Amino acid sequence: MKRFLYIMAILLSIGAIVFGHIHWKMKINDSIVSANDEVIEENEEVTAEQIEGEQREDQQVNLADLTQNLEEKAAIIVKDAVASGETLDVAIIGSGAQTKGEQPWPELVQAGLDHAYGEGVFSIQNHSFGDEFSIYAIRKDEMYSIIDDQPDIVILEPFLLNDNVDINIDDTIDSIRILKRQLTKANENIVFMVQPPHPIFEPTLYATQVDRLEQYAEEEGVTYLNHWENWPSVSDEEIKNYVLEDISGPNDEGNQLWAEYIVNYFTGK
Repeated sequence: MKRFLYIMAILLSIGAIVFGHIHWKMKINDSIVSANDEVIEENEEVTAEQIEGEQREDQQVNLADLTQNLEEKAAIIVKDAVASGETLDVAIIGSGAQTKGEQPWPELVQAGLDHAYGEGVFSIQNHSFGDEFSIYAIRKDEMYSIIDDQPDIVILEPFLLNDNVDINIDDTIDSIRILKRQLTKANENIVFMVQPPHPIFEPTLYATQVDRLEQYAEEEGVTYLNHWENWPSVSDEEIKNYVLEDISGPNDEGNQLWAEYIVNYFTGK
């Protein structure tokens, strides 16, 4: 009996030692697992912060690339609009040339900018004054309405083909100055740009008027969007393939060329 009790005591002692060892090992493992979980959570937090930081850096780099063609003032308002989630109102003002074709070039520009920047950054409003002369267009109610709307950016095609032989180029330039002054008075932060109408084959007087427009832009420090660079030479009959027969505006192919230049300018290409 004593021997049995002695054996049982030994077995119980061994069992207690084994159980204690197992319990201790389980506690150690639990501590290791807990520590690993904390490390993983910390790593996940760091990774999330790194990703967010990288995304911000990527956006900044991307915006820098997109706005590299813009003058400083224009680049700033575009970057601010993207950062704040606000929409930039762009008024495109010109003759009936900007309404021609199945999809006029201002609509193509809107689609191109939406693709590059995302929808909601730019909102383009197309204001056509048809065959109106510049000296009358600047005094129309529609023009005063545009001024009152205080757009952020204005792209003006100043009716050169409409004026052509009827209005002296100096009067056309004066009309541009008057409009710019009125727009700036309504919104001192406005970005004002000018561009020629569409090119035509072998222009004569018209070509000198376009040169005078470019000279005005250079003298006044106004951005000049020379989209003629994107078209065939005016001395090449190929250009007829991009303009309507009555030369009143671009055809669908011409709209593509015109829009491509404007989109490239606003997207750093």
